[in-house]
Amino acid sequence: MMPVIPRPRRGRYSVEDLLALPPGNEVHELIAGRLVVSPPPVPGHRIIAGRLVQLFGAAAPEGTGASCDVALAVGADLLVPCLVVATDAVLAEGPVVDPSQVSAVAEIVGPGKAEFDLLWKPGLYAGAGIGTYLRVEPLGLGRPLVEAFRLDGDTYVKTGEAVSGQRLRLDTPFPIKFDPGVLTAPGVSRTPGRARV
Repeated sequence: MMPVIPRPRRGRYSVEDLLALPPGNEVHELIAGRLVVSPPPVPGHRIIAGRLVQLFGAAAPEGTGASCDVALAVGADLLVPCLVVATDAVLAEGPVVDPSQVSAVAEIVGPGKAEFDLLWKPGLYAGAGIGTYLRVEPLGLGRPLVEAFRLDGDTYVKTGEAVSGQRLRLDTPFPIKFDPGVLTAPGVSRTPGRARV
């Protein structure tokens, strides 16, 4: 049962309203004063997010890290990416960080959120100046599709894509190469292979 969410104090929700909500399993995001509540991520999405954090954390230069536990305050909006890459100092600041300090984000596209994730959020990330955007789309057991985009002006252009059995190579936010299959493969150890630079 989802908790009751109080009505906004000033007619539209604010970032402060969302941060004042009691902790729960749902994901709360804010777009143009509208509250978007998503159900808790399914186990497969949590596994993918955790393995993305491991891959990017292992390949990151010293002083840079990855997290799936922070939100971005983009103007009056609040977005919760599945992966955030930034300096360790920024990630340690708390649950909400400034997107100008973020070098990459990733979204895992899931049921019920596809339109939101595909249409709204990339434009907001681009508008905030985040240089690298990744989209992960599970295509079935062990077959994720990972698409990589680089910021060009105020929009993203695709720089590569790969599915299980292929290698995706990224030059930004730092060099990393991996097979998307490690994101969902059953029986993969806690560290899903080394990210090759």
